[in-house]
Amino acid sequence: MRFLTCLLLVSLLLVASARAEAPSAAFVPGDRWLAIGDSITQGGGYARHVELFHLLRAPDSAPTYLNAGISGDSAAGALRRFDWDIVPAGAPAPTVATVMLGMNDCGRELYASELSADPAVPAKRAARLETYGKNLRALVERLQAAKVRVILLTPTPFDDTAKLDTPNLPGANSALAACAAHARALAAERGLGLVELHASLTELNLRLQASDPTSTIIGRDRVHPGSPGHLAMAYHILKAQGGSPLSRVELRADTLVVSSAVGAVVSFLGRDAPAGLRFAYVASGLPFPIAADARSALDWVPFATELNREELRLVGLPAGRHRLVIDEQEIGVFDAGDFARGIDLATFDTPQRRQAETVRALLDKRWAALAKLRRLAEVEHGQASALPRPVTLAAMEPILAAWEARLLEKPSWQSKQPGEYRAWKPLAAELAAEAAHHLVEARAAARPVLRRFYVRPAP
Repeated sequence: MRFLTCLLLVSLLLVASARAEAPSAAFVPGDRWLAIGDSITQGGGYARHVELFHLLRAPDSAPTYLNAGISGDSAAGALRRFDWDIVPAGAPAPTVATVMLGMNDCGRELYASELSADPAVPAKRAARLETYGKNLRALVERLQAAKVRVILLTPTPFDDTAKLDTPNLPGANSALAACAAHARALAAERGLGLVELHASLTELNLRLQASDPTSTIIGRDRVHPGSPGHLAMAYHILKAQGGSPLSRVELRADTLVVSSAVGAVVSFLGRDAPAGLRFAYVASGLPFPIAADARSALDWVPFATELNREELRLVGLPAGRHRLVIDEQEIGVFDAGDFARGIDLATFDTPQRRQAETVRALLDKRWAALAKLRRLAEVEHGQASALPRPVTLAAMEPILAAWEARLLEKPSWQSKQPGEYRAWKPLAAELAAEAAHHLVEARAAARPVLRRFYVRPAP
């Protein structure tokens, strides 16, 4: 029995040690982070949330986010554009890359219902998955050869279980599960960071659909997550990176003692005549401002409690109601019991949150400039793969003209892209400078400042 107990203890220690030594998905201060992917990354919702979160927590050392997503792309496509778009010669190399591919690799079209009886289809499906595994490995090897740390994100689901009017491809999500398995195995083999999105989001989707079969965390097209889905993705990425709540402060109002202050510094704690309390407060970061169109994700994942809670707890206040004021802005009136249990400041319109919203507005301008640069890369990747790099507008003009002629005959979602390319290509350097300028502005705006708090008896 003693031997078995010792063996069990050794096994537990080995598991704990393996977990402790598992490759990290975290960024390090000063990282240049390249997000590689398809349209889900080019649209960039999840990556923008991650950049904003890090910048609000550590403005001077947060990673510099670079978008390398291209609509419709695959692992094979990322390999083809590696030398001019992933790690281009003569440009500062990324220090870390996240890779999320598979949606366009798995052969979704092979899961159309009309193909289910075709005896050749199973082999074609298997070949697509095998090719994906080989190309993902080759991409990782090239990144590591370029001294880039790699974090693999398992692909988001294809929603083939929701009851939607959109045509379905039953089994496509199982193919993406196989892509996720390739990513997990490769991460374990090569010591890469890994963020599990596919299994986590599939489980969430099925849980929601158990009560409402029409519910989906993916968009109505079954492929692209909407704004809440991107916030859910960011939650899983940030948790894998060790994200934690913003701050927790507890004060004794009766004895004027700071019981604890995690993620914040409290000073000048004293009486505010005739019967109130005052103190100064500097948090280590700013609360994350959640856009209105993404808030439904807060019902799906504990983003608010696990990543964004800014808790103020006041113990020993006289019974009754008390007014909370920050920098002369009234936040609300709360009972002494509310203060004793803890108030989450991140859920209120505080000066801190307004400051964070200013940061987000500056990053919105940065992201708009980056989106135009990604459009240029998308067009050059899709329409001019044979042209020497860097591509010039003059060299592109015959290609654009021929493309426009085809789009006139058969309009599509790409119909505006030739015109956008002509308008934005001459501005590429200016757009890059604009994005860099707005990042500098956002970092400066994100630095926490001293806030003055007042707790006064409410009439």
